[in-house]
Amino acid sequence: MEEQEYPEGFKEVFDTQYKRILDYAKILFGDAPGTVSGRTEDAAQETFLVLLCNWEKFCASPNPEGWLTFVCRNVCRNLKREDQKWTRNLRWVVHQPVQGDPNGISTLVELEGLIPPEDMRLLERIYLEGCSHKEVADELGLTASGLSMKLSRIKAAFKKKYKEFL
Repeated sequence: MEEQEYPEGFKEVFDTQYKRILDYAKILFGDAPGTVSGRTEDAAQETFLVLLCNWEKFCASPNPEGWLTFVCRNVCRNLKREDQKWTRNLRWVVHQPVQGDPNGISTLVELEGLIPPEDMRLLERIYLEGCSHKEVADELGLTASGLSMKLSRIKAAFKKKYKEFL
């Protein structure tokens, strides 16, 4: 596999700034000392993706470290918003009674078959029960990045199939 070309100086910035950005994201996500959640890693990696896409802006900035920190803060804020949105949506789905059902069975019964039960359980553990990404990743034998990718795929499938359900 061929190595990707990066702008001149990018690797040096990555090598010198990644730990600082990761530590900053840990603070913003409230990770316990000595731990790194999946969302924290996602935020740090996405920060450097934004840097790669905006290399010229970074280089032209009078304060490049401040620019990178600002990007990280925005990335963390957006990831937190996404998590909050998923928590709200899942709570709504779980507590929504099926129309015409006198027993008030939740729509999870109706969703059965649309999303595998283990995927729905994973979403519930993260967004409703508040389990950390690291805890769930360890239980599943995944890395934090692997869990983040799995969650991305599950959420994409959930969005697609739930829209059809509505």
